[in-house]
Amino acid sequence: MTTPFRALFCDLRTDDIIDSFPLDDVRFADRIGGGGALRGRIGLPDDAAARRADALVPARTAVWIQRDGEIWWGGVVWRTTRHSGPGPEVLEFAAGGWDSYLDRRILLAGLEPGEPLDQLDLARELVDRAQAEPYGDIGIGTGAGPGGSTSGVARQVAYADFDLVRIGDALRGLAAQRDGFEWYIASGREPVTGYRTKRLDLGYPVLASELPDLVLDGPGAVLGYAYTHDGTRRATAWRSRGARVGSGRLMSHIWEVTDVVAADLSWPRLDGSSDVLGSGRREELDTAAKDALRAAWTEPTELDVTVRLDARLSPAPSLLGRHVRLRLAEQWHDGGLDRRLRIVATALATPDGDGAETIRLTLAPAA
Repeated sequence: MTTPFRALFCDLRTDDIIDSFPLDDVRFADRIGGGGALRGRIGLPDDAAARRADALVPARTAVWIQRDGEIWWGGVVWRTTRHSGPGPEVLEFAAGGWDSYLDRRILLAGLEPGEPLDQLDLARELVDRAQAEPYGDIGIGTGAGPGGSTSGVARQVAYADFDLVRIGDALRGLAAQRDGFEWYIASGREPVTGYRTKRLDLGYPVLASELPDLVLDGPGAVLGYAYTHDGTRRATAWRSRGARVGSGRLMSHIWEVTDVVAADLSWPRLDGSSDVLGSGRREELDTAAKDALRAAWTEPTELDVTVRLDARLSPAPSLLGRHVRLRLAEQWHDGGLDRRLRIVATALATPDGDGAETIRLTLAPAA
């Protein structure tokens, strides 16, 4: 089967095109809150082996995945492996979403405590600070997106330069606080010019599309589904810690800690922990620990549905945050299942042989 996907490789800083190849095999995934990943494989015919291998320089090459001119995924190439043996050579590569770049950027100047700011403005400031450093701008837009410009929730945070806080960790920590928000760095095209874009999308309290609901039926478009109960994320006790920032630099790495133990100890003790970046006040740590424990204890069941890939399932605009009306004739619910849910993650892989093209959607409760 001829793959419909092409990889466009560009310089990470300038987005200048280096080369473009069809992909023999590709699988990629996206999720609200970051963590998107891609694995691909490119054939290396003798007459193009050097050119194709040279087009992928890990940690300085961006990759955009295109299909029929639409951008389906974007991120940073972090690793390549060239395989040689019987048959043609193959180059495998692995990439992370744009947020993986923020995980490799440190808030070098820190962030001094100041007047409380709206949490969405703080999120934008973190990304803007990363891109304001010399050679640090990879073109992530931070203007107000579909989630609106403010949340109405003010935060006062401080990050000491001594603590070497990574931008990605700070962003995730800010979003995870009580009454927090959702975020995602979306890949797409500017509607008028067609230029490739990276955009920080923020949503309060969640990212939720205003497009009409997708209606998915099984039998029908839905080919299969799976419920996942993940005990690895459970906890019955929690410890949170934060740095006490004082007048001296040495103070910035003295940690306050707080403990919370769940009331239901009929379970074995399962410990969870978190660092509350940007905060060291005891009351904030107590609240953070209780909220984190509540989330770990009530971890919702995820529902994955495998759906035929058709014209309704397009990356423009992003599927993430879109609502779905899911109707399944299945035995686990009397009379079947009919629920309104929200897409929080997607995963797609080129099919083997002449198999049908499908996409996996991870669904969570509706906003």
